[in-house]
Amino acid sequence: MSVIVIVLVLGVLALMPNIRLGDTLEAWLSAPSSFGWLSFDLVFIVLMAVWVQRYRCISKALIICACGLVIGLLFVLRSMMAHVQFEQHTITQSHTVTAITDVSEISDSIYDPVSESAYRQKVTITDIRPANRPQATNATISANPFGETSESITPDASELPNSMNVLLSASPRHHQNNPTLAQLNNLIPNTAAKLTLLIEPISTQKSASGFDSNVWLRTRDIHATARVLSVDQIESADDHRISIRLQGLRQRLRAHFYEDWHDYDISNQQARAVTLSLLTGDRSLISRQTKDLYQLAGISHLLAISGMHVLFLALILAGLTSWLLDKFPKVYGAISRKQIRLIVMVAASLIYAIFTGFDVPAVRTVYMLGAVALARYFVLPVSNLSLLFIVALIMTWLDPYVLWQAGFWLSFVAVLLLMRYESTPIQEATTATRIWQKAKSATALQLWLFIGMLPVSILFFGTVSLWSVLVNLFAIGLFGSIILPINLLAGVIYAISPSLADGLWSLSSWILLKLHTALEFGLVGDSWLYVPFGTVGLVLAALAILPMLSKALPKSAAVIPLSVLLMLSMNDHFYTPKDAKPTAKVIKTDNQALQVVLIQHQSHSWLLLADFGIKSLPDGQIDVLIDELKRLGVRSLTGVVAQNSGQALTKLTAGIHARLPIERYWRAGQGVLKLANVIDEPCQAGQIHQYDGVSIRMLTGWQQINDVNVWDCSIEISSELGFDIDQPMEAESDELLPSDIKQIIANAATHEDAWHLWRLLCVDMDIMPRPEAGASVWLSHAFAKDDADVMGDFEATLWRAR
Repeated sequence: MSVIVIVLVLGVLALMPNIRLGDTLEAWLSAPSSFGWLSFDLVFIVLMAVWVQRYRCISKALIICACGLVIGLLFVLRSMMAHVQFEQHTITQSHTVTAITDVSEISDSIYDPVSESAYRQKVTITDIRPANRPQATNATISANPFGETSESITPDASELPNSMNVLLSASPRHHQNNPTLAQLNNLIPNTAAKLTLLIEPISTQKSASGFDSNVWLRTRDIHATARVLSVDQIESADDHRISIRLQGLRQRLRAHFYEDWHDYDISNQQARAVTLSLLTGDRSLISRQTKDLYQLAGISHLLAISGMHVLFLALILAGLTSWLLDKFPKVYGAISRKQIRLIVMVAASLIYAIFTGFDVPAVRTVYMLGAVALARYFVLPVSNLSLLFIVALIMTWLDPYVLWQAGFWLSFVAVLLLMRYESTPIQEATTATRIWQKAKSATALQLWLFIGMLPVSILFFGTVSLWSVLVNLFAIGLFGSIILPINLLAGVIYAISPSLADGLWSLSSWILLKLHTALEFGLVGDSWLYVPFGTVGLVLAALAILPMLSKALPKSAAVIPLSVLLMLSMNDHFYTPKDAKPTAKVIKTDNQALQVVLIQHQSHSWLLLADFGIKSLPDGQIDVLIDELKRLGVRSLTGVVAQNSGQALTKLTAGIHARLPIERYWRAGQGVLKLANVIDEPCQAGQIHQYDGVSIRMLTGWQQINDVNVWDCSIEISSELGFDIDQPMEAESDELLPSDIKQIIANAATHEDAWHLWRLLCVDMDIMPRPEAGASVWLSHAFAKDDADVMGDFEATLWRAR
């Protein structure tokens, strides 16, 4: 029933944006008392079901069906309530406002012009009032240079809620320190500030890397993003809640680690940053490069405060408590030793989870410990597996959006796999034999977890690190038995002896430094398992995990889907029909001036790069592009065409070549880029490349003319089989995409002179054979220069890449 309820909640959350509720129902769902009434109904139904089943007044099947229906309905209402109450605090337009911020937790990152680290912080804002600031208006206009500035589009201030949670952000520019924005680092827990903000609605568009900010922000109960324009004043909030005090301690530990930060080299900085993360869950000082290193090693889970951290501290404190109470044995006359240890463990885990930010893995551990304690105290006949599902339902009831978090699924699936794992008992033997048996057992466990977590990893990330099995074999033991105990011990004695704690943290940082060095040296090559076959790969991975979770199926049944999955990952084209149409896909990027088009057919892949005014490539753009290409099954490129001249495309092509083999490189303009083992040719009008019924021809591009305006290289791609157009694209008009596309013209002109010259030189239309039957598509960009006469010659439908 738990699985059905969770699926039901996911369905409701997905459908709610498209459902119009009645005013009466919406008003009831938005009422503050509704959650209390629903919770009372849920508890009442569960208790009634237990009572009826105990006294067997009604048949068991009837009880299960009736209670299941009612509980399912209650969870549906709870999901609708979560959506309605969230939407009450959202906005639909950008607003420049002044507001009072209430800071109750530490920031996600710090404002640091030296390392160009941007500030990011979740806060609650109240007393929200419209503000008229020209710089904010200019920022809005620059984001939409083609928009109008009339009063008709002035944001409606009446939609501003009384309070809302926002994600503050502020970025340093070119290592220049802004004294006003630098004050943001003083926004620590238990402070309030008056800020001027540009608040914007949450974008529903995914980034080029596939990151969905809408999902991520909703899971954190954040209603809008806010760019800080000015900091007017900061003062103490005088809040004495225990959670605020714990966050204040967390902030002091960050400040302690950040002292003399820039006196360390980058490697030592990152070792200290990971040390802090393992202690408090604060990842604000960890760089993108270090996070990527842990992802490649498959040990990113060790950076988060998980059940291992919480349980370890709880066991230490429970052991210390038992040691102290052993000196007063009369205490055990009132309460047993086991009960005391369990109470201490639950209390310690709860406090530590609140201290570290109450992330999902820590919350799951706290609730699981509490459930086990209650089950033992009341001697309930409930298995650990049932308790796990009950905890999942409780967390879903408290916050339905928790189901959108990858951490929820990774945490619960990992625990479920551990519960289902059947280890082989280590028999008495020689020391060497026992070591060998333990090594085999650890390896088998890691393989079990790797295969079992495969569907979740594919679903949320699309990639799996092949290094994770090997690295986790020693990393989990290293962190669990050495680094983590040192960190926690130092944290406990920090208040008594800061110097001794610093010594222990220095030892932990030194171990981590050596680990990072070993990982950087050892993890070489392309070790990511990409899943270019989408749903097929997910289904196969799910079929592979079923025998592990169900005792009704033999574990050997997982061999077949795993074998097929392995073959698909090794050969991306053996399952492609020979008569399949070529695919044209516009790959999304985070730079709106960069257009990337991928043409795929059988084993051939062509990448078309166009520059429509790139000022600089975003950090990690090459990595994001390579990841997307590999998800699409691209292991090598038949050709790369730089349709415009300039350093941006040169840098991008060189970065691609470092990660993927390239057979041909066609470049616009007069620049030169020497790539090893690559056929390098200028991209000029008249060039043709043909293969397997596909023709690629350069329409424009005259680098022999000393005029940059005519260097842009527009391309015609035609196929006898036709094309499948993969989104995202949007039509210039309301007409539908032609069903039988035989020709695509990828326009890269940034100046009208390119097409003017083409019309002068290419007057004989016989040199441009039209498709015998089928439509033409003119693929263009918002910043490209289109020529209506040329489009008319091709009889092409205008489509623009998003």
